[in-house]
Amino acid sequence: MPQQVATLVIVRKATCRLYNLFKALTSKNPIVLLQAYKTYVRPLLEYGTTVFNPHKSTQKKMIEKVQNSFTRKLMIRIGGFDYNTIPNGHYRDIKFNLETLTARRRKNDLLMVWKILNQSIGLNAESFFVLAHSRTRGGSAKLRLKKARYSIRFNYFANRAGSDFLKLSKKYFTGVSLHSFKTTVDRYL
Repeated sequence: MPQQVATLVIVRKATCRLYNLFKALTSKNPIVLLQAYKTYVRPLLEYGTTVFNPHKSTQKKMIEKVQNSFTRKLMIRIGGFDYNTIPNGHYRDIKFNLETLTARRRKNDLLMVWKILNQSIGLNAESFFVLAHSRTRGGSAKLRLKKARYSIRFNYFANRAGSDFLKLSKKYFTGVSLHSFKTTVDRYL
């Protein structure tokens, strides 16, 4: 299934679930509605992000549109706003303490790279990355990326997330524990 079609299917499912959520819940409490969105809608949009990560801006906008639709409906539901007076999506995300879905995908990619390199999951790091063993500061294994000759390979997980991980590791210490790495990623993004 081409990526454009897969994105459409995901967006349709998430949009239907979003509308059903607002039909089923009559609450005006934003905490309840945000928790319902995070539980029932957002997992559809974030499922398998290391494998399926759209790189075209049109596909990213389609996915972000679901979250923007949710925050718009939430502003109307909690009161005081007409459709014409609702602030833009970026302001609404800040108000409700939501990250963009693109930023969350980047964060998930970085966490997966860290888990692969630190052998926290059952994947071999050499099957994704070239590891150059080093005795210098910053760890015993340095990550090197294979040069991508085709655009499809450039957007592959190892190149996409590996290059982001290299940029992060040059600015910050990548941490020993997963929790410390998560706080580092939050600072980086």
